[in-house]
Amino acid sequence: MLLLAYWMVARSCGYDHAAVARYGMYMIVSVWLPGVVVLRFAQKHPVSFLESLAVGVPIGFAIEILTFFATSAAHVRPLLPYLPLIWVGLFFLQWHRTRRAGRSFGRMGHGSPVMLLSLAAFSALMVFSIVCRFYAGSPLAGGVLSTATHHDWAYLLSRAAEIKQHWPLGDPSLAGAPLTYHYFLLVHIAAASLVTGVSLDLVAFRLFVLPLAAVLTAQVFVLGKDARRSPWAGVLAVCLVLAADELSFVASADHSTFGNLFVRWLFISPTFFFGMVFSGALILWIHRLVTQDGHPWPSFAVLALLSAIATGAKGTVVPPLILALGVWLSMIWFAGRRFPWRGMVTLAFLGVGFSAVYFSTLAAWGTGAASFYPFASFGIAGFWTDHLAAWTQRLEGWGLPAGASRIGAMIGCGAVVSAGFCGVRLLALRHMWTWKQTANPSLVLWLGLIALMYFAFGQFLSLDSQSQLYLFFPIQLPAGVLAAAEMSRLSESAWVRVLAADRDARLHLRRLALLAVVAGAVALVAADVVAWWHAVIVVAAFAFVVGPAKESGADKHGAAFARFLWRMSPMIALAVLLAVQVNHWRLRSIQGFNTWCVEPKRTISREWALLLEGMTWIRSHTPKESVILANAFTARNVRPGGLACIDDTTVDKYYYYSALAERRLWVEGPAYVLNQPEAVRRLEEAAEVFYDGMPASLLVGSTTLRPQYLLIDRLIADDAKPNLADSALVFENARLSVYRLGNVGKGGQFAAVGAPM
Repeated sequence: MLLLAYWMVARSCGYDHAAVARYGMYMIVSVWLPGVVVLRFAQKHPVSFLESLAVGVPIGFAIEILTFFATSAAHVRPLLPYLPLIWVGLFFLQWHRTRRAGRSFGRMGHGSPVMLLSLAAFSALMVFSIVCRFYAGSPLAGGVLSTATHHDWAYLLSRAAEIKQHWPLGDPSLAGAPLTYHYFLLVHIAAASLVTGVSLDLVAFRLFVLPLAAVLTAQVFVLGKDARRSPWAGVLAVCLVLAADELSFVASADHSTFGNLFVRWLFISPTFFFGMVFSGALILWIHRLVTQDGHPWPSFAVLALLSAIATGAKGTVVPPLILALGVWLSMIWFAGRRFPWRGMVTLAFLGVGFSAVYFSTLAAWGTGAASFYPFASFGIAGFWTDHLAAWTQRLEGWGLPAGASRIGAMIGCGAVVSAGFCGVRLLALRHMWTWKQTANPSLVLWLGLIALMYFAFGQFLSLDSQSQLYLFFPIQLPAGVLAAAEMSRLSESAWVRVLAADRDARLHLRRLALLAVVAGAVALVAADVVAWWHAVIVVAAFAFVVGPAKESGADKHGAAFARFLWRMSPMIALAVLLAVQVNHWRLRSIQGFNTWCVEPKRTISREWALLLEGMTWIRSHTPKESVILANAFTARNVRPGGLACIDDTTVDKYYYYSALAERRLWVEGPAYVLNQPEAVRRLEEAAEVFYDGMPASLLVGSTTLRPQYLLIDRLIADDAKPNLADSALVFENARLSVYRLGNVGKGGQFAAVGAPM
């Protein structure tokens, strides 16, 4: 399974095994190792491998990001490749001390071979999901993006290039403006590229998602295992969270009947993926601090660190956890009639970490135009949009007032959408309701409160650009874990009852498994997923494995087997529903997989090749502090109410210039730019330079922020004719022309004119 997963990754990277190995080594010595050292120091007890992934790696990401900021501020970034030597030394010092004291440094954990095989299978399925939903949409050639991709991904690549090249950090779409965004994932991408030498495109579009997937899988498994005190509940939780979509048969990756786009959103918004990793780590760490005694102060420092970096990873991560923790502590206070001092200290450190980053990095974005709006996130569901108006009219036709009809229709549609969104995850409600009788009551209560906060934030707050989805979609994590614990409890109870009532229960279970395999094979053949002879081989192999067994007299007539099916019918129904949800995950993925299968056969369009050539020249032959003025971004081409759509590289959002050239633009966009008046002013002045003959030296701004290079993209065909001498031309191909404007300082030498491709 793991070899299959590696093959899919290596193929997607153009079989650049060296690049994969360098990034893997970077993750070990610069992220995982520091995380393990700090985790071991903070909790003073052995660290298991799964724990090092679930909590240690997020801590390592936090240390990596702080280290990058510190070395950048001190102007000693060249030291970054050597800093892991410190962590290696600390790791072996810890190991030596625990060995001399006769204590265990770490533990691998235990599990049955079948359970370990199941985890390996889900790891391979997670890589399959990455291939289908992320790799397929961003094909590479030679480690470089080979076509236009999702505009948000281009935006992130642009910011990663800014972080890699500059300090202090600025907005590459508006030279001179500060960088205000939850960009901490991009710090990791930039640092990894800077240290390893792997191209920014390869890290951003291929490699960084792999450790995130491993960490999220480990977190879900650990939470599921702890909630039920059973490793199999952890395996089931991984399935419910990462491989089970909604109750639907719609194959489209974009359309959603019931609004469950959780897995898709992990890749559409990689910052959301990064935020989920920190969300899982905070859920685990907060539960330990509140419920376990004897935590040293470094544990609270780790909490503040995780909270701060989580806020910079995705600003929506920490607020629901703060409110959920506040409610939990209130329940502890009123139930035990004692003030939860340790919990309040935990809440204080959580809030301090959030405030430190939010008010310094994200506050400029304001509240995101938050407003109260019931069922805000359900509005994206196809069922909601198709039926809400009709149900409202039907209720009005029954004589109800308009307001009451609207509310009734919203509640009814919301109930249906909730059932379709969650599917078997609705069992989480039952587990939450009986939390006092569960195997781990404190964790179940904590997860239940988090799920309620995710629902409240996501369904009653409406944010710009449907950003409330980042508040609502994380509900899949606690709901999936709680539902897995409930399914595990129900299955164990049902099996015990059936086993006590039927001495041939194990024989019946083998028959039921064979029937399930046959039904699945028939369904796959009917859907043209596999050939009929493949299905015959699988069924025959499974029948051979389960093997024949001696039948009782009652079994010859099938009466006992029928009674067994009746007793197990609730669990069979749950299994069927889960199969439908997993099948929906498959249906959404298969189109992307088919696209990925032909990826190496794609050819780069001439326009894209010319764009890459020009941007590569700028990156290689201009000082990294250079500012570019481009004719794509003028008042003529970027108009209120509509942007110029030239080709797939200049449609809707324009981040390819700054992303591929790794240089700042005088103005680019201006989507996502906070200072809109300044962006509009620059667009208007750029039009004067390109169409009215105004010298670029007259552009308003300080000397360091004025453009040093002028870029004309002739594909735009806007008759741009700047007032420049022919001698200023430093690069030209069949699409682009680059001019140097005056003295660009040290390193800004004239270069040979590029030849058209």
